[in-house]
Amino acid sequence: MIRQVKSQLALAAILSAIIAGAASAQDIYPNRPIKMIVSYAAGGTTDTMARVTAQKMSEILGQPIVIENKPGAGTIIAAEAAANAPADGYTLLMTATTTLSVNPATYRKLPYKPEDFAPISLIGKMAYTFGVSHTVPINDLKEFVAYAKARPGQLNYGTVGLGGSTHIFTKLVEDSLGVQMQDVVYKGSGTALTDLFAGNIQVYADGVINSLPYYQDKKMKVVAISSEERLAAAPEVPTFVELGYPDVVLYSYYGVMAPAKTPKPIIDKLNAAMVKALAMPDLQERIRQNGAVPESTTPEGFRTIIADYLKAYGDIARRHNFNLE
Repeated sequence: MIRQVKSQLALAAILSAIIAGAASAQDIYPNRPIKMIVSYAAGGTTDTMARVTAQKMSEILGQPIVIENKPGAGTIIAAEAAANAPADGYTLLMTATTTLSVNPATYRKLPYKPEDFAPISLIGKMAYTFGVSHTVPINDLKEFVAYAKARPGQLNYGTVGLGGSTHIFTKLVEDSLGVQMQDVVYKGSGTALTDLFAGNIQVYADGVINSLPYYQDKKMKVVAISSEERLAAAPEVPTFVELGYPDVVLYSYYGVMAPAKTPKPIIDKLNAAMVKALAMPDLQERIRQNGAVPESTTPEGFRTIIADYLKAYGDIARRHNFNLE
């Protein structure tokens, strides 16, 4: 009996030490560099927002956050790597809409699921622009609708990647406006824009950061945007909402995640760092320069955004039978 009691006491002591050690590790987190995986190549919008946010977080946390770019396969490569990483707070994922709110709605099979990640915070949201070639003789959305309805199936719109976020957005616009267009899939936005400028395609929708510079240089028309309010960078461009299409409100989002089983104290510490960083005017300005509206959230708030956008994009994808292998 005495031996059994001693064994139980020894086991309790070991468990207490393990628990105390884990708690201590969380208390001193982070004590080494953190890796942030980015699902796009260096130099793009997602990469830039990851780097400027990571820099501020590094200053707050007292440890460097190293960016690791893993582009390819529609963000699947990066997401799979992050989902399978140790859940210790030292591997993060800079995520965009495609990873958790588009791919699960369009791919029949993925090597990850949204539940494989623990949300930390949103960074910002970006509206879409609806661009039209100067070769199309219209001046506004109303004229475009009349022009397109008179030519069902004759107008071509460019989309980067089959079943991507901009492809789904364009389908939403088609449905809402009651027009029929033909999709032309491109590997990159550069070729699509070149064809738009030349009139080989008539329509091209994209994120604000990719379209506004060409609109401001008068290389394309932008007849509407998908935000609730007009953009400060182009206040003359109306929203779909004010033009009578209240269902055309859609954004792409950016945020940071961790592997699903990352301890809550670590998630909370990372969230606090992000909230503090995103309250800094200089970081807010950098995010705005990249076409997004800065916004921080709680982990639970970010989880809700991901789920809401998965439903929004998923409803459109299912309506148009997007089924990717």
